[in-house]
Amino acid sequence: MAQINLPKRLSAISQLVEKGSLVADIGTDHALLPISLVESGICERVIASDIAIGPLQSASKNISAHDLGGKIATVLSDGLENVTEFEPQNIIIAGMGGETIRDILAASAYPKASNALLILQPMTHSELLRRFLIESGYSILSETVVREQHRFYVIITARFLNEQKHYFKNDSAVFELGGITSETNECGGEYLLWQKGVFEKNLTQIEKSAPSDDKNRLLEYFSALIRETERRMTQNT
Repeated sequence: MAQINLPKRLSAISQLVEKGSLVADIGTDHALLPISLVESGICERVIASDIAIGPLQSASKNISAHDLGGKIATVLSDGLENVTEFEPQNIIIAGMGGETIRDILAASAYPKASNALLILQPMTHSELLRRFLIESGYSILSETVVREQHRFYVIITARFLNEQKHYFKNDSAVFELGGITSETNECGGEYLLWQKGVFEKNLTQIEKSAPSDDKNRLLEYFSALIRETERRMTQNT
């Protein structure tokens, strides 16, 4: 069978994996990423886990079709619950909401105890995930943006260092935008322009709402986000 041709989002994730590491792919779905990691020689072994038996059965079929049953183990697991016994060195959690990724990490002591590299791709609410990481002592090591068709995907790498070594300051604008600037690969500027449009739409909706203390707070919040986005579109900081 021909090697897997990963979608751009998954390909970008695979490039962040530490070569030779034991990887756990949480929420593996069809196991496309684990299969590619092994076939490309990035990893010798991968743990493919999912919370539901259906996706795990699909994953097992794909793994067998590629004759990789000896190198990719499938594990039925709620988050990291049944995965930590394998002691993965890299943990991938992709394709879920930021709040779900946050809850998976918060429910397990392993990410902190092991200093595993976390490769995280939130589909929504990346600001909640960033806030959790920073306030829990993780250091965000890098962020990148991938555009696949008409959608942007943010990919975050982090590791627990129990110290505040971050390349950006801790404030609301940063929780929303992370470390992404116009220089963040070829998509940075496009992503910021799109995000600015989202903030402007929110601001317009709030301006039409009835007067209240909350309205004033939100007006200032989104105005500040727009200013910060504009600044990042012209500066590499």
